[in-house]
Amino acid sequence: MKRALLIFFLLLPTLALRAAEAPSSLDERFAAANLAYTDGQYAQAIEGYTALLAESPASTVYYNLGNAYTASGEYGQAILQYERCLVLNPDNADARANLKLARDAVEATPPTRAWYEDYAQAAGVNTWTWLAALTFWGAAFLIALPPLYGWRSPWRTLLLALCLLGLVGGGTGLTGYHFMSKEGIVLSNDAPLQLAPTSTSPAKSFLHAGAAADIKRTHGDYAYVVTPDGEQGWMSSKVFAPIWDMR
Repeated sequence: MKRALLIFFLLLPTLALRAAEAPSSLDERFAAANLAYTDGQYAQAIEGYTALLAESPASTVYYNLGNAYTASGEYGQAILQYERCLVLNPDNADARANLKLARDAVEATPPTRAWYEDYAQAAGVNTWTWLAALTFWGAAFLIALPPLYGWRSPWRTLLLALCLLGLVGGGTGLTGYHFMSKEGIVLSNDAPLQLAPTSTSPAKSFLHAGAAADIKRTHGDYAYVVTPDGEQGWMSSKVFAPIWDMR
């Protein structure tokens, strides 16, 4: 025990030094990335925001990352990040406005969406998930428990109806986001649309940054996509990414 305590106190200065060298919390790292953005160090800001998102996706970080990419002139990436921000927080008016500006900058056409995808954006994906989960379990309890305990209150029918209504609403919202996960954005100009999912495959054509396409299937780091004009082919994850991943 004494030996363990000795080792701990010998290591304590080293641990403290490491803690002082790097930000110790997500908030501090977010502030550091914001400072880099304010100072015009956009590459450093992008690196900081991307590292944060790898640990904990957040709408505000996606929004700031989109701004950093916009300031760097990388409009395809900016459009992708604004779209991801809106998946988590559709009420972010600034993200929606900046998304339009980024699309206008590269003359990119917004994807055409079905009614259930438009419905989904009435709330964030996390909101629909909680609504669907809570109403599902609420309905399950209201169906299974009352017969066991002889509960015959008229409130049970009303509560069950509300739970089922919420379950349908939440399920429809999640369905909309599921189909949005089949949409992707071209990240850079002259992005090759290839004949096969290999690095050596010739390109059928080239797409511009910010263009939208539907993902039909994937193979490794490649996605087989269809553009609104009907062009089809494989695109590498280096130049194309889905708006959202529901897996």
